[in-house]
Amino acid sequence: MSDVQLFRRLGTIARQAETSVSKLVKIYGLDDKTFIYLMRILEHPQITQTQLCTLVRVDKTTVSRGLARLEKQGYITRFAASDNRRSKHLAPTALAQSHQAALHELERLYVAQSLDGLSQAERRQLNELLGKLVG
Repeated sequence: MSDVQLFRRLGTIARQAETSVSKLVKIYGLDDKTFIYLMRILEHPQITQTQLCTLVRVDKTTVSRGLARLEKQGYITRFAASDNRRSKHLAPTALAQSHQAALHELERLYVAQSLDGLSQAERRQLNELLGKLVG
């Protein structure tokens, strides 16, 4: 397999995950990207928008559009930091917190199903290899 074919296969896996997750979270009014943002905000309450961009490795403009959708849907609030008015902190709302357990379970089930054919040793090896690519 060539390096190009390998990267195409990685891209296929990513697109497959995006499509599948989008279908799973559609009932909550989310898509794959807003789901990721919301989950990270639930895991890191009061995270800044800049920190979120770094965490999910997505540019600020794309994240900002997703956050605007989440805010409009009532999942998050944005507020200025007391020490830096330009820095926006993100917090999950009661609505987001009420869906947190169900969203975590959807994620857990999807991951379990996706990795079902791999042994624990293969999962560790995959994690190590992907870690080298992501950095």
